[in-house]
Amino acid sequence: MGYLRVVALLLPVVWLAACPSQAQHRFDIPALDPLADITVPDPQPNTAPQYLGRDPWRITRPQSPQPPAPQQAPANDVSPWEACVRAPDASAALAYCTEFAQDEDQPAARRAEAFLARARAHEVQNQTVAAIADLTAALELNPKWATAFHRRGVLWTHERNFDQAIKDFSAALALSPRSLEFFVARGVAYRGKKDSVRSIADFDRALAINPRSELAYYERGLTKLDARDYAGATADLEKALELNPRLALAQFALGNVQYAQRNIKAAIVSYDKAVRLDPSIEYYVSNARGVAKFEIGDCNGAIDDFSRALAINERSPSTFRNRGTCLVKRGKFEDAIIDFTRAIYITPDSADLFAERGSAFLYNRDLVTARRDINHALKLDAKNAAALRARARLRLIEHDLPGAFTDLNASLSHKFSDDALSERIWFHIVANDLDQARQDISDVLARNPADPSALFARGYLKIKAGDQISGKQDMVEAVQRDHDLVPRLEFYGLKF
Repeated sequence: MGYLRVVALLLPVVWLAACPSQAQHRFDIPALDPLADITVPDPQPNTAPQYLGRDPWRITRPQSPQPPAPQQAPANDVSPWEACVRAPDASAALAYCTEFAQDEDQPAARRAEAFLARARAHEVQNQTVAAIADLTAALELNPKWATAFHRRGVLWTHERNFDQAIKDFSAALALSPRSLEFFVARGVAYRGKKDSVRSIADFDRALAINPRSELAYYERGLTKLDARDYAGATADLEKALELNPRLALAQFALGNVQYAQRNIKAAIVSYDKAVRLDPSIEYYVSNARGVAKFEIGDCNGAIDDFSRALAINERSPSTFRNRGTCLVKRGKFEDAIIDFTRAIYITPDSADLFAERGSAFLYNRDLVTARRDINHALKLDAKNAAALRARARLRLIEHDLPGAFTDLNASLSHKFSDDALSERIWFHIVANDLDQARQDISDVLARNPADPSALFARGYLKIKAGDQISGKQDMVEAVQRDHDLVPRLEFYGLKF
């Protein structure tokens, strides 16, 4: 299921690290649900750190060596940088550096250092725009400061302004052409632009400077994963782990490579290793492992993992959605509705979420509320595949077979899904178009010979044709692969 892509890794910002991490965003829960009348239990108080998930293909990288601090002040003086580092908190550092930066009687180099230090204080407080402004002021006072160019490039990368980031990293490299950190940082920005050729070239340059850089191998492995060079990605990530066997992020990324290759069980093993190496990444591992378990039909395990992730971060709409999807598969429709509703509170403009909640209402036989959610999803996005598919189910229940097929086929044309193609088999069976059902069964099993719904349908049609023995074998195998299959299929009005 393509929409069950997990969120990836985000770790705290480390000042002057070579590569970027994503600044945390905060989601505000709207005062009212756009379609309110769903009772949602309040989540338990959560004192765990709050994280924002990102795409698992671009997880945060290992910490790079820290570039040297600005030049030291005289022995009897304390530099702005030292004062900033020594300050008890970011607010105190900000106050000190502001006073120093605005003192025009100070030398330009010292004021530039104060602006750099104040940028650090702003960044600690997640004030990225203010930090960029301070770095710009520092560069106006000292236009040949490679460290300031590099740091501003990192912040531009936070903001996903990769063009500006690349300009700053290039300026830093013009001043310091042998910096491994600057090449790696620019390579990450090129990856953000989906320019894998230039990205890999920069990581190659970094490895030419230091052939034992676990950071460069790790980042190059992620870029090769993006480019679907799975063999190359595996080699680079394994090399990073050879250089540093404790590098949990590389182990986690290796699991993503295995998942992309559909080696799901191996991916789960890698995720388990990653969290053992670094328990602080449990939130991200739990999300990824939950998706993997869902893929192999372990819905209970997936629900446990998503619940574990939500215990750490109760503000993740994608995790609520993923758990809701699993709960629908388990037939726990009311619990699924609660999870989809919580996700809607966080992202109220998501057509997918309204479509998923509408389907859960539909399975729960609340056709009125289901229709309202589905119509709202289509109002948000008239071509939304999940909403069209949900409306197809609604029309099937209402015996509007032509409308049901129109919507389901439209959903497949807008966003092809093996799962939707598998569902169309049962639409054909309900319509008594058994030849088309057999054709879809053949197409689905050609793509996935173990698809439970297609196997069950094949067995069902064999029994209808008089082949009791082979038909029951197919149906038993299907149920062994998906224990919740039969109750879901009864939704179509069929009895087995």
